[in-house]
Amino acid sequence: MSVQFREKALMAYETMPLNQKHKVFEVIQQLDVKNSHQLNSDKLDNTDTWVVRVDGSVRLLFKKTDQGFLIIDIIDHKKEDY
Repeated sequence: MSVQFREKALMAYETMPLNQKHKVFEVIQQLDVKNSHQLNSDKLDNTDTWVVRVDGSVRLLFKKTDQGFLIIDIIDHKKEDY
């Protein structure tokens, strides 16, 4: 099962602190078509996009694709954009 990143999500992943990066990595490892229902994820209304809480402030948005999963974005509610 492959996992692909959109450029925005990859940039967010690469610039986050190591402790958050580790938590995101653990969630990504759990992405599996057979086990994705165990992730405590929610499907966004009227879309094919899912969101999973990584920790208190970080959310991971993803889609299931024919090849695996596409990480759309990683959102940190506490991070300030400059």
